[in-house]
Amino acid sequence: MLGSFRSYSQSPGGRFLLALMFGLLAVSFFIAFGPSGRLFEPTKGADYAAKVNGEVISRVEFERYYYRQVRQFGTSVDQAMLDRYMPRSRVLDELIKDRLLSEAALNAGIDASDHELASLIRQDPSFQDEDGKFSAERYQLVLRRQLGLSVDMYEDQVRRDLRGQKMANLLRENAKVTDAELARKYREENDKVNLRFVRFSPAFYSSQIVIGDDEAKAFLKDHMDQVQAAYTKQSSIYHVGKQVQARHILIKTKPGDDAAALIAKGRLDKLKADIEKGADFAGLAKSQSQAGDAASGGELGMVKQGGHLFDPAIETAALALAEGKVSDPFQTKQGWELIQAEKIFPAQDHPLDEVKENVARNLILKDRSSAKAESEAKAAQAALALGKSMEELFPPAPPPAGGKAAPNLAPDHPVSDTTGAFAQSGTGFVPKIGPAAELQKAAFDARLELPTPAAGDSEDAAPGAPFKLLPGPTSAAEAFVVAEVIEHDRADMSAFAKEKDELRDGELRQQENQMMQNLRQKLRAQAVVEINNAVLGPAQGT
Repeated sequence: MLGSFRSYSQSPGGRFLLALMFGLLAVSFFIAFGPSGRLFEPTKGADYAAKVNGEVISRVEFERYYYRQVRQFGTSVDQAMLDRYMPRSRVLDELIKDRLLSEAALNAGIDASDHELASLIRQDPSFQDEDGKFSAERYQLVLRRQLGLSVDMYEDQVRRDLRGQKMANLLRENAKVTDAELARKYREENDKVNLRFVRFSPAFYSSQIVIGDDEAKAFLKDHMDQVQAAYTKQSSIYHVGKQVQARHILIKTKPGDDAAALIAKGRLDKLKADIEKGADFAGLAKSQSQAGDAASGGELGMVKQGGHLFDPAIETAALALAEGKVSDPFQTKQGWELIQAEKIFPAQDHPLDEVKENVARNLILKDRSSAKAESEAKAAQAALALGKSMEELFPPAPPPAGGKAAPNLAPDHPVSDTTGAFAQSGTGFVPKIGPAAELQKAAFDARLELPTPAAGDSEDAAPGAPFKLLPGPTSAAEAFVVAEVIEHDRADMSAFAKEKDELRDGELRQQENQMMQNLRQKLRAQAVVEINNAVLGPAQGT
């Protein structure tokens, strides 16, 4: 984030604000949140959602806050999705931060006046009559019947929100971003390059390398520790659990709908009886299943022991079947299902002694094929540096015929290709190459210049194709890459001048949001918090 909190150290007011909000927070929290603190209304007994520095957030307060947060999703989102994307524990944590922020603002001398509070409430259409005028009677009616709040409770809530907003505005006033920083970011997002490249993959050269048994045994003798490490790292290759190629039929039901569940189970009982009499499972799945894979005859693919790709009930049912058999109806989160085991693949276990020579051979092969790929890439780099054409040395792959792979080329055959124009990314990803931060940096650092026309050329003669060979070869995605810049489209800085104010506003908003997150996190870290797990539900309150 550009200039995070930088402005605070550049002005006396900013330094004072930082000292007030951060440096003295520990002292002010002790005073404000002590026995006489006024952050939360205390409640008796265990009827609380959280205690913060000894003060209480009631369960009722939390439930109202939770409702305010989740109602933005509407009524189409089920509880399971809410629990996943907005768990109650996270919502409670945000409520705690809101309260701490409001109190920190108050301690810093930031408050909402009665006039500001009244003005905001009067402007709310929810509290206005048909003529658009504030109605005290409607105000109290909406609070009591729709929100379940007293006037005092609602106005306290609005006042806290106003304090938080004022704190956010103050943070933004102290945020700064220079023209130079904006220009740099604009260039990063709008500069684009296009590379011509060749990948030298070790996989291509591995078929050219032969490793004898004596060589593998010698490697075992001297490098058993490497063999053991490779075997352990690739344990999933040598220890494979039971697998079942399966199909299923789903009849959807809603949780808690017992009548629908009985009907679904009855339908599946009948379908199972039909299958046992000779009916085709896949055919019935196409006509009867309500799953998304019905058109393919209910193909589930491979159900693996401990695979965690399917509902646990599906995994349990599939792995318990003999080949060709059909399960009894069983319930999943989606409804009721039948499953058929088309083919069984028993578990396989290959101890180290059984496969150690193969592991050694693979390690030798990996080293040699990688060395060969690097050697070929260096040779190509040297040839290109002498003026050779990448397209001549490594002709592009011929276009695919009829949607099939290009003919006469082995997989990973080194051919020239282009990335297409792309901008910088924080991940260092380069199209068609993959993660390659070093290559991306070199590409954008390069300065591509058009060649000067040779003597005797007319002024309007087309110059030769420009390119800039990048240092290399570069290691990227388990291969070696030789690349050259063939295009560098620079950001239009005249457009930047027109968009600068809008860009500055967006950057300041980002800074404000980041500073607010930092402040809320700091307040939360300083607070002593006790959570009542009972309010979080069984899945989250552990």
